[in-house]
Amino acid sequence: MPGVTYSVHPMEEGVSTLVNGLVVNAIDHIPELTWQSSPEEAFRRITWDIKANERFEILAKSEEGRVVGAVIMTADDDCHVGELITVQWFYVNPDYRGQVGRKLVRLSRAIAKSTDFRVMAFTHRISEGRYEINYRKLEVSKDGQESSEGR
Repeated sequence: MPGVTYSVHPMEEGVSTLVNGLVVNAIDHIPELTWQSSPEEAFRRITWDIKANERFEILAKSEEGRVVGAVIMTADDDCHVGELITVQWFYVNPDYRGQVGRKLVRLSRAIAKSTDFRVMAFTHRISEGRYEINYRKLEVSKDGQESSEGR
């Protein structure tokens, strides 16, 4: 999308997130985020959860400098596959979906491959209150291409 810029920010645990405005937007558009809390409580819960981890924040910004999409990635110890890198949070403003979301996915996969983790996990929102977890192997073959094993 013209005018959208992308940046990657390695963040230490305890450092405030760069996506506060986007979290507010997500709360307005995803009903289940407030099923058990007020919008203010949901904002505190989400931003505290992001801040609690060492992470990568991958941002998409509009020409005006507003964050319109983001991926938050962090290490996790998953009960199904063990230690991995996970997409903890992913949201794109509805006006920017499509190309911006696809670019953020590509950037998140590139970041994941640059780590020592062998598996990446991400959750896909199917509909209100319905999600699925996906795992992707990050192995790279000798010729530098991603392995297709396990797909």
